[in-house]
Amino acid sequence: MLFWTALLAAFGCALCNGVAAVLQKEGADSQQRAASLAPGLFLRLARNWPFVLGTGLDTGAGGLLLFATHYLPLFLVQSVIASSVVVTFLVERIFKHRMVTRQAYVALALVVGGLVLLASSATVEHVGPISATVRWSIIGAVVPILVLGGACSRSNKPASAVLLGMLSGMAFGGTAVTGRILLVPSPFWHVVMNPVLYAYAAYGIVGILLFTLALQRTSATKVATIVVVTETLLPAAVGLILLGDSVRQGTALFAAVGVVLTVAGAICMTLAQDQSKNLQKALT
Repeated sequence: MLFWTALLAAFGCALCNGVAAVLQKEGADSQQRAASLAPGLFLRLARNWPFVLGTGLDTGAGGLLLFATHYLPLFLVQSVIASSVVVTFLVERIFKHRMVTRQAYVALALVVGGLVLLASSATVEHVGPISATVRWSIIGAVVPILVLGGACSRSNKPASAVLLGMLSGMAFGGTAVTGRILLVPSPFWHVVMNPVLYAYAAYGIVGILLFTLALQRTSATKVATIVVVTETLLPAAVGLILLGDSVRQGTALFAAVGVVLTVAGAICMTLAQDQSKNLQKALT
């Protein structure tokens, strides 16, 4: 029962993230391109209701992610969250009347097939002890991501959008990893003394900021593709190598194929979004 509850929380996170991406893209496009990490962009966007609503959904998704990562391996959680691109596509299809292409149906089939394989190979996980070196390395990794993001934000070259997307994906992946290692003590309010909690929040804030900057520099399709791949594969590797995540006995191949199918489907879905928009423009 716990497995399915945590899996439902992961899907809830994907739903929130998928809707938030549409709202945040609308908000990001309403502002002049930011040339640094100065907080002025966030202050201006604080008056933009779609962006505020999207950020609220991301915050809610963070709570669901925290629950899911405590009971599921990261390769499953992050693959489920990768399906948020399907949600984004469907939201745009309904509210912006996007056309549905054959590629979108293929992408959807890949994502669903991948998630079925992953669900069949995963089992309930519990947070175990990790060394202080690993814990502090995970906490401190947000600093170089922020520094590199600041450097990229000052560039107008096309590559800066790609790098900002990758760094955003790393930051969002960091929320999954820190959520995995965050232990809630008894009484629970003692958690405010745990530096992992603040790293979790920092990764989320940095991820949203860099994601917004990337959206200002290129299409949401390209940004979503880069972010989805990075935030899926990196935490999955950390979970398997450092945090003791495992698969059911004899299902390692299912898990590997499931991750590949899910990521491939997410990429195909973002490309289908781009194709749908181009067809829509051609017909209007």
